[in-house]
Parts: sequence; C-alpha cells; structure tokens
Amino acid sequence: MRLSFEKARKLSSRISTGLNAPYGSEARLQKAERLIADHLHADHVGGLMNGDKLAFPNATVRADQHDADFWLSQANLDKAPADAKGFFQGAMASPNP
Repeated sequence: MRLSFEKARKLSSRISTGLNAPYGSEARLQKAERLIADHLHADHVGGLMNGDKLAFPNATVRADQHDADFWLSQANLDKAPADAKGFFQGAMASPNP
C-alpha cells in the first residue's frame, strides 16, 4: 500500500506519539509487522523506542541502505559539525533498520 505524503506525515506523527494515544494503542503497537522509515531523522524514527524497549516489538524496520550507512556511521558523527551531531545521535538511538 502506498501512502500519500500527507497521510504518511500524519502516520509518522501518530507513531511518534503512539505511546500516549487513547485506549487500545498498546494492542496496535504489538500488531505492527513492518515499518518503513523514509529517512533516519529523529522525527521519523524517534518513536521506535519506548525508553530502552522497542515500541513496536514485532515489527521489522526498513530504511534505505545509503541512509543507514550515512546516519549510523560513527565516523560521520565524529566529523559532523556540532549543530548536526544530534541528527546522527537520534538515528543511532533508534533500532537499526
């Protein structure tokens, strides 16, 4: 199923706040089987963890290999300007796709 940009944006927002959603949300989080991150910025992958636990424990997370290679690289984090390091740290704090 392909989502429009607007629907994907709304879904991303709901995923990021899904742990605080109304009744039944825990069951929905358990049912998720596949999550696709269009890129690894915190606004797209920040809701994948609930503290030190997976927010979607039964889901497989997918992302573009080039994006993962770039944002999950310690070498890239080390040479990034100070104001960009948070983007790398946010991606690294999420479960690796």
